[in-house]
Amino acid sequence: MPIVFPGFRTKALTFSYDDGTLQDRRLAALFRKYGLKATFNLNSGAFDEVQHGSHGGFSVNFSRVHAGEVRDLYASFEVASHTLTHPILTDIPDEEIRRQVIYDDRPYEDRARDLLKAFEAHDPDGVLLALSGRRLHEHGVAAGIWQDGGESAHPDERE
Repeated sequence: MPIVFPGFRTKALTFSYDDGTLQDRRLAALFRKYGLKATFNLNSGAFDEVQHGSHGGFSVNFSRVHAGEVRDLYASFEVASHTLTHPILTDIPDEEIRRQVIYDDRPYEDRARDLLKAFEAHDPDGVLLALSGRRLHEHGVAAGIWQDGGESAHPDERE
């Protein structure tokens, strides 16, 4: 049975943005203006962080949104946990992976917990297979999206 989207369409265009940088303020405003939906994958442990760097020879502000603005900024969008502090998951021990994934939703309880719907991770090596979908559900996360080889799957489907 083929997957269909609203209006029985067989293809969909999705927008997904990572890390909760200050540029999300302008992006969210543009999406609201044009009636577009998006998913913002946030790192709650990095809220309020100030970072500057360069990319392609240009100076870039990688600073993160302020914790106090999360609820209003992302109110009309889907929000997903994207780990606590955005480590390279293949470089950290299993216990730290669990902390990064499971505890990333705690700060949302006071700020925007009702916005958090999913956990998103790039998992090309299958490092997150040990974290079952049931464990994410126990912590109030509705779905986990594992991006590996261009496919997305609910974590329960990976077991």
